Amino acid sequence: MKEDILDEIRKERDTIIKSLQEGNERKRRLKELLNESLIKEFMKLSGLTFDEDLCMPVPSKNKIVSQIIEEHKEFEFDPEDTNRIYLCRGKNYCGMLIDEIYQLDIIGKPESVKCGWYCNIESEIDNYLIPIEECDEFEKNHTVIFHHDYEKIQSEFITRAVNDSQENAVKMLLRKYRG
Repeated sequence: MKEDILDEIRKERDTIIKSLQEGNERKRRLKELLNESLIKEFMKLSGLTFDEDLCMPVPSKNKIVSQIIEEHKEFEFDPEDTNRIYLCRGKNYCGMLIDEIYQLDIIGKPESVKCGWYCNIESEIDNYLIPIEECDEFEKNHTVIFHHDYEKIQSEFITRAVNDSQENAVKMLLRKYRG
């Protein structure tokens, strides 16, 4: 993944955290002021009220990054700019069914053949349907993780890359999901 995309996500994360912290500081100060007798009297005479539950807890950096990724699916990456790690979403899919649902093409085989479905963890546009008899070759030539939850793995990877480094994200992913 290109560093400028990671930097864009980091910048948005930091802006959200700063905004939440500033908002909470303003609300804390308002609560302090509301304890002063003149302000209490003013509020009472004006018919104004203040909701003391306005302070919002600041979510963790991981939670914020996950929300950014979820909200901004436009973070699509050129497959050449990724770490080329694929998640096997399953095998024995009927190519015709997958093609109808996801508008993907099967590489060089009729639509009725059984296929393995592989997705780049950084880019949902980098998908492959591989005829079942060619899956072993694909897996031999690519880094493949076998797991059922694409969104979870993608979020873990990008969150680690943003909050730590891309290199550590790759290490974590391979250690955690490839043994």
